[in-house]
Amino acid sequence: MGKPGRRIKKDGALEIWARPLSDGSLAVGLFNRGEGFRTVTAEWKDLDIAGPRTVRDLWRQTDVGAFDGSFEAAVGRHGVLMIRLAPAK
Repeated sequence: MGKPGRRIKKDGALEIWARPLSDGSLAVGLFNRGEGFRTVTAEWKDLDIAGPRTVRDLWRQTDVGAFDGSFEAAVGRHGVLMIRLAPAK
């Protein structure tokens, strides 16, 4: 699609970035720029999506499960988790 990612939310050292993909799903980055492990939450309302979504960890190449409304994960210090959100079937 050629659309760049954009920052969706910033809360101190925590950031959510997202980019639409050609298949209609979203690539989402959960960033922790802080010094310790933190829980980072991506909320559907901030991403302008609704309904259940299948979450896939893009770096581990594993499906995490189906979630509705939000997804949260512990992210290490100065770390990032890249996920793909696709409509659940």
